[in-house]
Amino acid sequence: MSEQDLRELIERLRREAAALPGSDEDARARLESVIDDLEARMADDELSNAPGLRAAIQDNIHQLEARHPDATTVLNNIMMTLANMGI
Repeated sequence: MSEQDLRELIERLRREAAALPGSDEDARARLESVIDDLEARMADDELSNAPGLRAAIQDNIHQLEARHPDATTVLNNIMMTLANMGI
C-alpha cells in the first residue's frame, strides 16, 4: 500500500463523515479530527513519526463501530495501510 492509497482512504472517510446524520455531530467531529491529523502529518511528511496516530484511530474505531460500521471499515483500512507502510 502506498501514500496514494492512504489519500484515497482519507477521501473516502471524508465522504463517510459528510454522510453522517446531522444529529451525530460527535461522530462527525471525531472523523474530521482523524482526517485533519492524517492530512497534516502527510503534508509535513511526518507519518512515520506519529506515535499516537494509530492509537487515536483505534480509539475512534471503538467509539464508532456500533453506530457507523461503514466509517469503521474505512478506519480499519487506514490502519492496515499505515501498517503496510511500516507506520
